[in-house]
Amino acid sequence: MTRWSTYYAAGCAMGFSPRDVDDMTLWEFACCADGFRQAHQTEETPPPMDDGSLAELGIEGF
Repeated sequence: MTRWSTYYAAGCAMGFSPRDVDDMTLWEFACCADGFRQAHQTEETPPPMDDGSLAELGIEGF
């Protein structure tokens, strides 16, 4: 079973209306999603968080 809400949510993030998503084939949507991901990705990796920073966020026990 396909959860269309997932496609609508992703389409909204890419600037499409639900009608725009309905008018696309799954192949077209996948191509749009791939292009969006490539255009918005970053090569930077976030710095690792130390135990003190994790504790401040309420995350403990690692």
